[in-house]
Amino acid sequence: MRSLEKHTRSNHAPRESLTCAGCDNFFPYREQFHDHVNEASVREECRERAIFCAKGVKQCKLAFSSEHAYRIHVTCCHSETNPFACAVPGCGKSFGHRSALNSHKWTHSAPQDDLVCERCGKTFKLQSGLRDHIKSVHLSREEGAARFTCDICGKGLIDKSKLARHRKIHIDPADAPHLCTLCGKRFRLNEYLNIHMRSHDPDRQEKYPQYMRKKKSKDAGVRMGVAGAKIGRPVVVKKVGTTTGDQNLGKLD
Repeated sequence: MRSLEKHTRSNHAPRESLTCAGCDNFFPYREQFHDHVNEASVREECRERAIFCAKGVKQCKLAFSSEHAYRIHVTCCHSETNPFACAVPGCGKSFGHRSALNSHKWTHSAPQDDLVCERCGKTFKLQSGLRDHIKSVHLSREEGAARFTCDICGKGLIDKSKLARHRKIHIDPADAPHLCTLCGKRFRLNEYLNIHMRSHDPDRQEKYPQYMRKKKSKDAGVRMGVAGAKIGRPVVVKKVGTTTGDQNLGKLD
């Protein structure tokens, strides 16, 4: 499964196995390396040393940077140990859990009416998506709902995954585990390092516009950080007609 492959690459694969053997660039996601190999301007060595998947009823043809990365993909996406196979002819996908297969079946179904959340009006394709939305967005914020408390600052989070992510903000910047090998900057979260790496490769920014840094608005007076987060203090607007001399006279009076 794609989510399992993503988890394994992010948490258990050594960095060198996700590094292109032709140009030594790091590609944490499989799609990034696949796009890299298929670019017209890519080095011939990068393409020659890549491993292409030929598994599945329809040949996968995804590119991988190493034998280790390829084995992760085969184990997660093409393994015979996944007992729940899609019965649609020509699909060939299999899953380790029945719930994953049930979710996959919707991709072969005819479009149906969207499910609407009665509280906020947001629409969903799957009943499970609507159920998870109500639980995480609405029920978790009601008075008396369970909270997972950070033992460092006391902040309460709505689930364990958010608490685990929150705890990383307390890591000292000098001890941040994710290091940029090009400029030496450190990041507390791996996803921030991945976003930062695009600053060293401007050509890839066009393919990931959702991660690009928003332009600073002079009128709004707000600086925008990664993924559009507001950073810093608001711009101080100086009062018209007030000078340093007038302020000093006021103090003397």
